[in-house]
Amino acid sequence: MEVEGGGFAIGQRCRVGEYFATILYVGAVPPSQGEWVGVEWDDANRGKHSGDNDGVQYFSCKPGGGSFVRPKKINRGVTFLEAVRQRYADGGGVADTDDNGDDDDMFVVDEASRLTKVYMVGKDKITEKLSQVDMLRDISLRDMLISSAGGDSEQIGATLPSLKELDLSHNLLSTWNDVAAITTGLKKLNSLNISENRLAPPPDFSAGLSSGFGSLTKLFVNKMNLQWSEVQFIAATFQAIQELHLCQNHIKALQYVS
Repeated sequence: MEVEGGGFAIGQRCRVGEYFATILYVGAVPPSQGEWVGVEWDDANRGKHSGDNDGVQYFSCKPGGGSFVRPKKINRGVTFLEAVRQRYADGGGVADTDDNGDDDDMFVVDEASRLTKVYMVGKDKITEKLSQVDMLRDISLRDMLISSAGGDSEQIGATLPSLKELDLSHNLLSTWNDVAAITTGLKKLNSLNISENRLAPPPDFSAGLSSGFGSLTKLFVNKMNLQWSEVQFIAATFQAIQELHLCQNHIKALQYVS
């Protein structure tokens, strides 16, 4: 991706408030002062235009699916290793907590609206087990706003040497290279879920990514707006795949894949 002003990259995925989008422009939008970021929303109903302003076309997107927002409103996400630490090593630090309460206290309300304290048997043992990241075989990092790897393949592999199943669905990954940067070091990984990520179409079938996905036998790519050409890319790249999930994509006709 081409890096523009402020470290933003064209094609980069981001979140603005509670909504996901793709960055398509970074720069000035006269007569307003300062820098703007042009985005195409995943939800086209949030847009105000198609990438134009006062007769000038700054970027192209689906009709009515674009907006200009200030850089300070852009959330570019976290790295894969940061997300692992937040969800597992730090005891689930991404969960919402009440600053005025005890995180270990849980209550139920009876018919008379009285609170009764509930104790979770074995909670400490479960927390301790989850904190041993190097022993984890199955992790879910859905909705963690992951946008990049955050380390090289050796570092990721050393962090999660036992990992076999990984859920990266509904994050901020932008390209297949972003995915490969995470999976290359996970030598035991056999199941990967990257559903609901909007990855840029691969430029060709010789992307040299096969080494990053060599051990995978199961792949979930649901709701990713994939075209049939991208399915052909998957067939050529994920050579060990035995099970492929392709629900709710933009595939209207099937063609033979050699």
